[in-house]
Amino acid sequence: INAEYGAGPISDRIGNRKSSFLALYSSCISTIFCAVVGDMWSALFTRGLNGFLIGMSNSTMAYVAAQVSCEKVRNVMVLSTLFLYTVGGVYVGILAFFLLELLGWRVFFVVTSLPIYAVAIVILHFIGNGRGDEGVGSCLILVCV
Repeated sequence: INAEYGAGPISDRIGNRKSSFLALYSSCISTIFCAVVGDMWSALFTRGLNGFLIGMSNSTMAYVAAQVSCEKVRNVMVLSTLFLYTVGGVYVGILAFFLLELLGWRVFFVVTSLPIYAVAIVILHFIGNGRGDEGVGSCLILVCV
């Protein structure tokens, strides 16, 4: 909840798309840090930071979905973005059930950070800034990713 409150002022200052990219890219980096930490306190700190950044990226993705979609589909796109974040979390849990023992937890953290990085790149390069013009196409790209 604190991350979502912190996302608003950051988005106001640097823009929704940039703050979404920053939150996603930072959560990717913090996920990789989770894989390389050596002690319990560092792991606890990096997991807390990771959770904060994922919460921030969740709300900024909803901002971006609202910003790039036209008025007819805005509600559906924002709800789809938030819903698919939940589906992604469940997917990672299911993936962990099957692959964690095979890969080990350190490799699993690195593997699960790669889709986050891909979404950040898509946000940075393929999602427009304005409303209406590229709205539905940009938002469909956002939801599909």
